[in-house]
Amino acid sequence: MAFAVFDESNSWHFEANLTRQKRPFRAVPPGNPVARLPFPMYTINGLIRGNLPALTRKTGERVRWYMFASSNDEDVHTPHWHGQTVISHHMRTDTIQLTPMGMATAEMIADNPGTRLFRCHNNDHFEGRMVALYTVLP
Repeated sequence: MAFAVFDESNSWHFEANLTRQKRPFRAVPPGNPVARLPFPMYTINGLIRGNLPALTRKTGERVRWYMFASSNDEDVHTPHWHGQTVISHHMRTDTIQLTPMGMATAEMIADNPGTRLFRCHNNDHFEGRMVALYTVLP
């Protein structure tokens, strides 16, 4: 799972994308690209707004999660599993910390059937929908 934040305002297609999505553009003086305000896109595996296909496991199955914070700025990511716990660094937890350009692994035994949220627990990232769903089948 790769957690990253991209500044979409750096894209050459930024204005066209906003127009196509019918999203308001934050006040930018015409012809002054330097004045652009950042437009962060919060992603998991490069997909925005919770568009990662659902991750599915069976009850009792062992799952190894590999996580990477592919932002090299000041963003700290905190992957969090709703309804399950993992073992990371010899500790049972439901949230781990990824520092910029950091990596971590977590071991899970899927034991709680249902569809749950997997997300970054950083408030800005959650509001930006850095989320995914995972399902544990009975």
